[in-house]
Order: sequence, then C-alpha cells, then structure tokens
Amino acid sequence: MTTIDAWFHGLPPFTKYYFCSAMVSATLTTFEIISPYSLNFVLTRVLNNLEAWRILTTFIFFGSFSFGFIISLAILVRFTRALETHPTYNQDFASFIWAILMMATIMLFFSLFTNVTFLGSGLLFALLYVWSKLDPQQIVPFYGGFVVKAYQFPFVLLGIRVLMGGNIMDDLIGLLAGHIYYMLKEQIPQEYGYDLAKTPDFFRRLILQPGAPRQQQAYQGRGFRLG
Repeated sequence: MTTIDAWFHGLPPFTKYYFCSAMVSATLTTFEIISPYSLNFVLTRVLNNLEAWRILTTFIFFGSFSFGFIISLAILVRFTRALETHPTYNQDFASFIWAILMMATIMLFFSLFTNVTFLGSGLLFALLYVWSKLDPQQIVPFYGGFVVKAYQFPFVLLGIRVLMGGNIMDDLIGLLAGHIYYMLKEQIPQEYGYDLAKTPDFFRRLILQPGAPRQQQAYQGRGFRLG
C-alpha cells in the first residue's frame, strides 16, 4: 500500500466521503461537465423545479481546482477529521452526523436572508468552531512557525480571509451555526439541564457506528403443536 493509499484509508468515514465529494464537484466544474450554479442552494429552484440535490451540493462545493480550493481541502481534511475523532464523537458517529445536520439546517435557514448560496466554506467554519470550543487550548501551528490556540484559530482564519479580500458572509453564517449548536449541546445542558441537541433514538438506529456489525433479527418461524 502506497503512502497516499495509507493516508486515504486512514481517514475516518465522514471526512473521507466529504473529501471525495469535494474532489468530484471540483472535477466536474473545472472540466465544465456541469455548471457550479447547478450546485448552489436556491430555494425557488428546490421548491419549483424539485432540484432537491442543491440542499446537499451547496455544502460540498469549494470551487474549481485552484490554490484556494487546495487550502479549503486542507482545512476540510485536518479539522473535520479532528472533530470526527474527538472523544466527544469518536465512539458516537450518529451524534456527529446529527451535529452536522443541525448546523447545516441552521446555515440553510440563515442563507435565506443573505445572498449566500454556496455554503461549503461556512460548514467548514462551523465544524472548526465546534472543535475549537471542545479543545480550546490545543495548539495549532500556523504559517512561518506562528502558533495560535484552538479557540483563536477560527477568528484568525476569518481575519486572513478579510485581508485577502474574500467574501466572508458564508464563513460568518458557519460560525453562527457552530455557536448555536455548541450552545444547544454544551452550554444549555450544563446550565439548565436541557439537551436540545440530543440525538434522537430513531436516528441512532439509522446511523450505525463504523465497524459495528449490523444486527439481524433471527427468524423465529412458526411453531406447530404436536399431538
């Protein structure tokens, strides 16, 4: 197995599929097989044209192949993996996916009040924010040997985006979604005892822990009385 193969197969499940989805969307748009604007979230097209895929594809598009795309991909792999393998979620894959669904739903809602239709970068900021709150003192190496603590990193990254002239509205929506989720999951339960972000039981039955064997109900058949 090559180094690249070992690296790829070593990625946790969600990070692996997210990475592949981003690569596929970039490939399709770079070679003009599809238009990027067939991937963004436009509510009228979802409702009127039944283009439901936009609810998903808005989160997996980070642009066509470019330097910016490479940076986004590096952030995706590093910090999505960091959150997915964090002790909070490492043995609770269903709760990890539920957290992503909650943050994605919050982002879709707030996007309705802005001109933001691509939410991939924002979701990365949401995941990064939650990780930074769970491990606030973790040291994050940065450019030129510069280091910051995890709780500072989302805002340092946001500042760099501003200095580079990027549109940060999607990132702000992501930070807001991450903060709302963290508040519902961690702060409100600690202060008031209500876990408003608890993973529903039906969802746990749908989402198996990776590596866990699928349970099958034994066939019991019909009984026959003898005599």
